[in-house]
Amino acid sequence: MRRSPSPSVEAAKRKAYIAVLPVGGAVALLMWQLARREGGAAVVDLIGLPLLALLAAGLTVGFLVKRSGFRSLEYPLVIGPAIYFFLNLLTKRGAEADGIATLAGIGYWLPALFTLSFMVFGVRFGAAFSLVLFALTVLAGTGALLKTSEASTGDLITLLQTYSGNGLLILLLITLAIIIRLQAQYVVEMETVANTDALTELSNRRHLEHLIEEERARASRYDRSFSVILFDLDHFKRINDLHGHQVGDEVLKGVRTLLVEHIRQVDTLGRWGGEEFLLVVPEMPLDPSRLLAERLRMVIERHVFERAERLTASFGVAEYQPGDTVETLTKRADEALYRAKAQGRNLVVVEARM
Repeated sequence: MRRSPSPSVEAAKRKAYIAVLPVGGAVALLMWQLARREGGAAVVDLIGLPLLALLAAGLTVGFLVKRSGFRSLEYPLVIGPAIYFFLNLLTKRGAEADGIATLAGIGYWLPALFTLSFMVFGVRFGAAFSLVLFALTVLAGTGALLKTSEASTGDLITLLQTYSGNGLLILLLITLAIIIRLQAQYVVEMETVANTDALTELSNRRHLEHLIEEERARASRYDRSFSVILFDLDHFKRINDLHGHQVGDEVLKGVRTLLVEHIRQVDTLGRWGGEEFLLVVPEMPLDPSRLLAERLRMVIERHVFERAERLTASFGVAEYQPGDTVETLTKRADEALYRAKAQGRNLVVVEARM
């Protein structure tokens, strides 16, 4: 199943269509006028070219009106010219006088169709669509050569150049699409590495601060609430001292596995630093967040970690207040966590409210 393009890609495609379609429509009208002046023009040109101009005008209006979700407009953008191209092949490939030159002339427009098919259908179907069109032109040209007793060297060279250029363009489009896809995957992988804690595979502090800023902007705009829960594993240094850092690392990963099962999908758990974790809970005010923290505290307390004694954790909870920044919100959570430590650990303490 093809994934929907990102909003930025959709916007770029829309701008390209709006810029190109009027030019394509104008060219179709110009070709129609020239065909009429010459006399003896093919019916497919006399009828097809004005229809292509009307299609270009209608699609331009459609893209101007519809800013997103315009997949239904993209299909006729490729299929309409493809039908015209196919009818040209059927009607002109047998022309004895200038059949080869005519086929070469038709081939000049194939690069635009190839490019559009990749933009609309993606790499796999775009490549298949382009290869089918290319195969049709080659078959038509071969048939014209077999039927023509005399063909000038210039016509043959023109036909060969057209086919060679079109075939090379398809290969280049496929290669370019693969390179772009690999580059996009690399960017995603690098972004994941930059936002992920290497040990626990949770969000790192950098990413958590970014998420809090996003939630802060959303809460400020829509008058919503959210909270952060900062917690610290009690006496964690003792585990490292008694069992070694490898066991300590396994405990940290075990905390991640344990707690992920007890939070919502919309919540984000991350490693704040060392043995400190932070949980971002959207759409959850202070009291429900305190209950969630209490539940997580009990989950940790009751769990038996392999190769280490039972653990406890201390929690500090803070709710977003109008005017908060990432720093002020997390500072209040940190102060609540400090009070939990000072009061004996293995506690949930909420921020001090004014």
